Amino acid sequence: MAAARELALSILSEIRRGKKSNFLMDKVLEGRASCHPEAGGRGISLPDRSLVTELVYGTLRWEGKLDSVISRFLKKAPKKRHPEAKPRDLSPFVLDALRLGTYQLLFLDKVPEYAAIYETVNLLKKGGEYRNTSFANAVLRNILKNKKEILEGFEKFSLHRLEPSRLTPQQISFHLSHPQWMVERWIGQFGIEKTIEICKANNSIPLTTIRTNRLKISQEELFDLLQKEKPDLEIKKNIFSPVGLSFDHGGAIRKFEAWQRGYFQVQDEASQLAAFALDPKPHERILDACAAPGGKATHLAELIGDESDIVALDMNEKRIALIEKNCDRLGLRSIHPVHGDFLEFESNDLFDRILIDAPCSSLGTLRRHPEGKWQKEETGIDSLSDLQLRLLKKGVSLLKRRGVLVYSVCTFTKEETDEVVDRLLQSEPSLEIEPLSHILPEACAPFMTEKGTFLSLPTIAGMDGFFICRFRNE
Repeated sequence: MAAARELALSILSEIRRGKKSNFLMDKVLEGRASCHPEAGGRGISLPDRSLVTELVYGTLRWEGKLDSVISRFLKKAPKKRHPEAKPRDLSPFVLDALRLGTYQLLFLDKVPEYAAIYETVNLLKKGGEYRNTSFANAVLRNILKNKKEILEGFEKFSLHRLEPSRLTPQQISFHLSHPQWMVERWIGQFGIEKTIEICKANNSIPLTTIRTNRLKISQEELFDLLQKEKPDLEIKKNIFSPVGLSFDHGGAIRKFEAWQRGYFQVQDEASQLAAFALDPKPHERILDACAAPGGKATHLAELIGDESDIVALDMNEKRIALIEKNCDRLGLRSIHPVHGDFLEFESNDLFDRILIDAPCSSLGTLRRHPEGKWQKEETGIDSLSDLQLRLLKKGVSLLKRRGVLVYSVCTFTKEETDEVVDRLLQSEPSLEIEPLSHILPEACAPFMTEKGTFLSLPTIAGMDGFFICRFRNE
């Protein structure tokens, strides 16, 4: 288990440097990660993979609460990296190690307490932090000494014991481990009770959701095939997407025979609805403006029987290769990956339909990417909404008369959803919203807004928070 802790700490360090948790964890689950994820060295055992997954995602989910506990046992006042308190004068590596050790002490009953402390100290020695080993040992032993009091405090002030109307943003922020600015923003938009539901949903373990490639297999056939291939899986057919399946699985999806044969693509259920919203037709000219890694572009190709001209544009050249790989595995030939910045993209021919799945705050996907809670800044939302508006205006300039433009984002902030839509309509009088209630499956009715847009929160059916709006160009 020592190797698992070392690998978990290495992954947390890589995430702090900007790597995505899902990218690093994929390497772990595929059994090809060493204690240095970039090395891609020796594999690890199945029990160690499970422990690494628990340690990494658990520490990221509860980072705010862990930091609050750690700060109680530091001699110096906490430093503020964000509006939330962070323990001061600690190197990032030492802080990551303390979070890892504290998580084991307070959240994992099956991990021996002595092992949590001893192995954390050893991690610091291996990482060259000899001068901090005594300090870390003292902090963790003080946390252990006061563990009963800490856990009783968690329970005494737990949210289910208090009336929601009496809770402060600070209490919600601490107990559900979210930045206070997020909590305050959601209270203003949705109220206290819904905010608590959102935070709880973000702290839950997400199901794996896949989209059936109906050019190769039906949803029912894939359901039966997966049950035979993986009899231990509890597979559910999605309610809102007619091609989706979900299951609780912590293994390597790429090792599924059905995945290797191109029978499915991993994609959240709400995200699957974006292609249905565009409702493509065969032989149309279609543009996916922000396409990598290709989930929506490949879905569009499947919906029209691979009989169209789909330009899959993305400004990240490395991620273009992911689109190509997905097309090859899924057996699609109608998609043409193009490297370029959409704002500078030029085309001699206009498009019948354009999908803009725009860069956004991604607050709807925090359950899958818990590091996002601590990496995002509230000040960035306004600049993102300005970028989204620019992308939409660019899309209008490339759209045929009576063409369809779909805008989607994996968030639910008003600035990036309704307000962007309103600003676009004011600047582009030729556009009108086409209600999605007539286009998306009937089961999606609970998510339809008065404007005719789609808005899901991460509190229902395990879907991500997601927004979709469909425009028609007059």
